[in-house]
Amino acid sequence: MWFIAICIPAILLAITLQDIRSRLVYAFWFPLLIVFFIVNHVLKNQVLAELAQTAGANICFLMSQFLLLKLYFSIKWAVRMELTEDLIGWGDILFLISIAFYFSTLNFVLFYLTSLIIVLLIWLSWSLLTNARSSQIPLAGLQAFLFCGVFITDWHNQNIDFTRDSWLLEHLAIWI
Repeated sequence: MWFIAICIPAILLAITLQDIRSRLVYAFWFPLLIVFFIVNHVLKNQVLAELAQTAGANICFLMSQFLLLKLYFSIKWAVRMELTEDLIGWGDILFLISIAFYFSTLNFVLFYLTSLIIVLLIWLSWSLLTNARSSQIPLAGLQAFLFCGVFITDWHNQNIDFTRDSWLLEHLAIWI
């Protein structure tokens, strides 16, 4: 299990560095991440059928987000938008599909929304501090960096399990 605890953060940091430096990420990282996530689930004695169902739900959520994004910008600019050419890169899409194999559905939606807000704040702050005016945000890289922290937290904290919704529901019940 220690092998996974080292390999996943190493891959995530490689994605982060590649995306920040060149806005390009090697495609082989994403299937490799998925394989490590599946092995992680098996080592946690979780049922693969549940993983398939959860990953499917997460990917359906993503696809609906991408469809709404494409529809919104196509209507706004009155032209047919190509999602992967005009709005979001393939690395960003493949990264999100990869982590869909790690998170439970509620944790996936929480990470997705939270990371988008954090990445936007980081990028806006960076742009203001450096006077950089690039329109390309290293979304996959910054989300990979954030996910690295989430993965390490999940790995070392017995009270948190991002592969199950139960810990999140229990914490939400405390607040309600």
